[in-house]
Amino acid sequence: MNIPHEIHVSILENSSFTPSDLLNLALSCRQWAKYALSYLWRARKFNENDSLQRFISTLSKSNQQNLLFPYGEYITKIQLEADKLPPIIIDTNLINFLANVCPNLKDIQLQFAPKTRSESRKLPLNLLSDRLIRITLTNYEHIVNNNVSEDVEDVENVENVEKLKMLNEISTQNIARSIANFFINSPKPKPSNANDFNNNNNNNNNDTFDALCETVLPGNISSIRLYHPRMTLNIWERFTKCAGNSLLSIRIILKYASMTFEDPSEIVILFGKYCKNLRKFDLEALQYPPISRSAISVMFDNCLKLETIDAPISGDALDIIHTSKSLKSISFSDVVQGETLKTTFKMNNLQSLCLLKIDGPCDLLFLEMFPSLQHLQIWDFPLFDDDSVRKICSKSSIVKLELLKPTKVSDVALAAFASMTKLIIFTVRDRLPNVTQNGWFSLVNRPVRCPSWVRLSIGDGRKVCTKFFEILDKKHENLEALVVRGLTSGNIDDSVMQKLKFADAWNHCKESSHLHLIWPKRINNSNIVKIDSYKSY
Repeated sequence: MNIPHEIHVSILENSSFTPSDLLNLALSCRQWAKYALSYLWRARKFNENDSLQRFISTLSKSNQQNLLFPYGEYITKIQLEADKLPPIIIDTNLINFLANVCPNLKDIQLQFAPKTRSESRKLPLNLLSDRLIRITLTNYEHIVNNNVSEDVEDVENVENVEKLKMLNEISTQNIARSIANFFINSPKPKPSNANDFNNNNNNNNNDTFDALCETVLPGNISSIRLYHPRMTLNIWERFTKCAGNSLLSIRIILKYASMTFEDPSEIVILFGKYCKNLRKFDLEALQYPPISRSAISVMFDNCLKLETIDAPISGDALDIIHTSKSLKSISFSDVVQGETLKTTFKMNNLQSLCLLKIDGPCDLLFLEMFPSLQHLQIWDFPLFDDDSVRKICSKSSIVKLELLKPTKVSDVALAAFASMTKLIIFTVRDRLPNVTQNGWFSLVNRPVRCPSWVRLSIGDGRKVCTKFFEILDKKHENLEALVVRGLTSGNIDDSVMQKLKFADAWNHCKESSHLHLIWPKRINNSNIVKIDSYKSY
């Protein structure tokens, strides 16, 4: 009982306790329960109604007096998924309940069922805006009556105060909310409550209400994820204005079938214009045209603190990325033509580059313009060969290298990678028909001046033999993770493997029909536990 608070916290934070371990610890005595249960309750995930209803019942006002601990105050993350039937219904009552019992909620993830997504724009998520810093919405929608032409949202209302006279017939609550929307840069909007929202639901003129915009308006939320949103460009513009300078990170996955516009470049321009403190911009828009050069230019010119961009960018954007003085990571998440990958300007600050697919010949000479490049990913490049390897190896600053389909490389390539003086994380996937056992030996028999491997992931282990693992065990003391897929049992001596640090992983691998060795063996260490597990409390 006299152990200082800091000791309890240190033990829990520096341990590898599983949820089961924490539960046993909580059941040992009330003192430990006080700390262990706070870890068990900090993240809650629900994908079916039964567990959600038990959660609501446990924390309801009628049961609070019977609880030994304030469980609701422990919760910092809530995740609701509409995966199972009947799907979880995310409605006003549920949001109001969370607002009342989770005062320390920081992160909320909501997945709406397809049949209820049209109501998501009406939810009073703004009741949580005083505490949330992250929000993730899947299948969020603002399409009035599922008809784009009937969307009465007018973005000019956010900028033109004179149009307030059009709101004479709106309730007092709606006027207050509209004024807050006009003055986006004001310190705080008028706080809403459940009664205000219920009154608005009964008003025929509430089609302009948008839950997402209302929630981000106070300026507390810095990280947002929108998966398959269905919103008009007017709502996108209103959202970016409301998010304003408070938004630091945005990830968007657009679904072509549910979108109301054709060019995602328009969204990029909006974020560039209104979210000038943006640090990370991540946009996935398959089946759409690439982001235009002009849209990228707007973002680079206005978002002067942007560090990471991952979007379907055309290759000729390399010519303008030097205009960003803050950019550290860029991912071309769409097909780029090899001939467009050229730049004449150095970028000393660029540290990470990902190319999803290169179509056509490319000499990779543009890599010379990134002297600080540490992380390089080249997923699909059919013409990648030993000559391409030499261009990469000339970049002595690379620490992490990931290749998806270098099917034409040979033993020479692996020896070259092994000689890179800073490379410690290496991933190569797909089959390598031209690589022999000697190639894998050279990969782990690194020159004296080269460091130990820290992480290795090999997608084709057919030619990997016992000696490969022996060298890793003996010479690579910093190795933290190893993945070798598709081993051939005839190449592995079981008696030798039992003496190495990979013994447990090998024994588990032998039970798999695919012979995938994963070391160390992965353990599910999630802090999300079913509420049934601790009915004692």
